[in-house]
Order: sequence, then C-alpha cells, then structure tokens
Amino acid sequence: MIAFMDRDQQKRVILWCTPRSCSSAFTRAILNKGKVEFLNEKYFKSFYFSKDRVSDRYDGKGGQFSAQTRQGLTYKEAKSCYEQRYEGAELVFGKEMAVYLVDRLQSLDYVPRGYQHTFLIRNPAKSVPSLYNCLTDERNATKEFDTLEASYKPLHQLFHLIREESGRVPVLIDADDLLQNPDAIIRQYCRRTGLTFHKEMLEWDSGAVPDKTHWHRWPGWYDTLLKSSGFKKQEEIGHTMVKELPQDIQKCIETNMPYYEHLLKFRLMPEVNDVTDE
Repeated sequence: MIAFMDRDQQKRVILWCTPRSCSSAFTRAILNKGKVEFLNEKYFKSFYFSKDRVSDRYDGKGGQFSAQTRQGLTYKEAKSCYEQRYEGAELVFGKEMAVYLVDRLQSLDYVPRGYQHTFLIRNPAKSVPSLYNCLTDERNATKEFDTLEASYKPLHQLFHLIREESGRVPVLIDADDLLQNPDAIIRQYCRRTGLTFHKEMLEWDSGAVPDKTHWHRWPGWYDTLLKSSGFKKQEEIGHTMVKELPQDIQKCIETNMPYYEHLLKFRLMPEVNDVTDE
C-alpha cells in the first residue's frame, strides 16, 4: 500500500490539477507560509522532453527552455525528486498536472509516495479557453492546441485511484469557490491537510517569489498572477466567450465537462461562518 503521509516532521502535500485552474495563485498562497520547499511540475520534463515523452509540442523548438530542462527526466527520476528529503523545509509542496501521467495511471507506480494528495478543479468552460489563449499567444511561439493537455480524464482517474487506495475521499477544491471565498476555502484546505493557516496566505507581494518561482519567464501564462497581491473574485476576471471559440475548442469543453461535474460532487464546501483565527 502506498504511504500517503510522511511519518517525520516534514509535511508533504501535492496538488494535482489541470492547466489554467488557478493552481499558481493557490501555490502563491502556500508559499507565504514560510519554510516551504516548492516542487513545480517535475513530470513536465518527462511529458515533454524525456525519451518516454508523450507530447512532441516542444520537439525541435524548445529554445526557451534551459539545456537541463530539455534533457528531460524519466518518469521514475521525476518521482524520485518528490521522494527525497529536503533539509530545512517544514513543508514540501508539489504542484502537478495529472495529464503528465496519462497512460501511467493503471496503478500508483508513478505517483510520489509520502504525500497527502489533493486536487484542484476548474470549470472547463473557463480553463480550456484560458489554455487556448495562452497557447496561441504570439509571445509563446507555440500556436497548436492539443486537446490532450486540457484533458480532465487523467485527473478524474487519479482522484479515484487515490480514493480507492487510501479509503478516504481526497481533499478537492473548486477554483470558483476559491476565488469567491479564499479565506474559507484555504482554512478548510489547511484543516483537512493538517497545515497551519496564516492570514498571510490571503495576501502577498506582487511579482515572483525569489529563488522559488520563475513565473516572470513565461509571458501570457502568469501576467495576472505577477501583478496580483491576492485572490480576485470571479466577477472581476474576464473570460473568452465559449461561442466565439473554434469548434474544436468548444468540443474539448464539452468532452471534459462530465469529468468536471462528477469531481465537483466531492469538493470542499466553504464554511463562511468559520473564520476564527488559528
């Protein structure tokens, strides 16, 4: 049986999500906790650059990546990055895209051990257009849209693998709830994962986090986050109208919606009256 929590004093939590699900904003809140070792999408190198890569998106045109990144990591090497000990960290926090493990979710062989696995979802009618806009942003030199990268199926599959193996419903939050009531949702998340809530998690200094993030290197992907100092309510954020999108993008939204709606049934509900200091 996979070990879901480390037994020593170093807490380990990983957030699984789909692209454009507000996961970086959530990560920004976590990084305000203090002694956090942040592991960002280690399977990215495996999915795009390893000899076992699934996607050829950056094949022959990965010049924006360092030589180290383009060398890739095998899936087992990426997993081992999560499982090593990080001295000086009170929390090891990982953010990962479940789609990077597509075709490797028949079992939990490629899922990091020693972690509490948590999930973040977002309505595909919002996440898919956002991904489409990023991929077609001329600053990113990549104009193709691959429906696989937007797929909710791997996330759905992983959620139920973790649920079956652990015998518990994994912690899952919805981006709309997070943006509408970040105080209540983050308190709930902390309570369920055993983390200590700090009010500093709701506000931060704009810009990247020195020595921890490289968001400033990716135009179009993190512009809003880098300018932010906290969560923005949903009505403050504009979205591309679905009916204005190409047919294949609309179809991608339609395909993913049943997976999203099923997972939505398991989400944490905000306890709006439970806002006492911890």
